Amino acid sequence: MPRDISRLNGLVKVRKLLEDQRRVELESLREKEYAAKEKLFHLKSEKRWSQDQLEKNEKTSLYLSYLDNLSQQSLYQSNLIKELGINIEKARQVLLDAAKSRKMVEKLLSREIKHYRQNMATQERKHLDEIATIRFARDSMQ
Repeated sequence: MPRDISRLNGLVKVRKLLEDQRRVELESLREKEYAAKEKLFHLKSEKRWSQDQLEKNEKTSLYLSYLDNLSQQSLYQSNLIKELGINIEKARQVLLDAAKSRKMVEKLLSREIKHYRQNMATQERKHLDEIATIRFARDSMQ
């Protein structure tokens, strides 16, 4: 195979590795987002339970402080989820760009291979024609 095709094969492998890395990064961000949503859900559940306890019992400053803390944690988790959502979208776009880049190189490689095969077939036909001409000339001289 020509050097160009070998180089393109190597480039395809590199682009595939980059794409796989981007896919892993995206999955990691999605897992973090899922964990953050789980934590927010539990915080909201705990807050509802605490509010119910407050309504049943007398309102103590300890419960009020605890509710305030839960509200702050919930707000932090909500902001974290928004930030993770933005990062996930960016990572998804980077992954798409990596996939497009890989596909572009694969198409180029495919064209180069097709061109190489056509070239080899043409050379083979010329060589066979030359052999046939030489044989014909040799046979007609004899």
